[in-house]
Amino acid sequence: MSSPRHKQISRLAAITDAILETALLQLKMAVAARHCVEGQLAELDASRRAVIPDVESAASRAGSDLMWLKWSDLRRAELNKALARARVAEDEARRAAARAFGRQQALAGVARKAAAR
Repeated sequence: MSSPRHKQISRLAAITDAILETALLQLKMAVAARHCVEGQLAELDASRRAVIPDVESAASRAGSDLMWLKWSDLRRAELNKALARARVAEDEARRAAARAFGRQQALAGVARKAAAR
């Protein structure tokens, strides 16, 4: 039969495991969000590279390319801000996951010592 201390440690272990799983899921979501913004930036860059060589087109002469380039500059600025926010969120999630992992490992050490008694 387990002692009350072992039961308490087991309950704490379940909680720290759940916290770690949650932190790792949040980290995974933050990384995915950053990748999404980076993908949008890459698509915008590819579109911009496709438009720039075509300066002699009728659309360019009509000014629509210039308007699109201005829009793409504004969009790039928005995406860069979103990327900065995503990187901050990822860093915070990484730190939270590291903290949760440390707590889980510390509790595992306590559990080992308690089991050895």
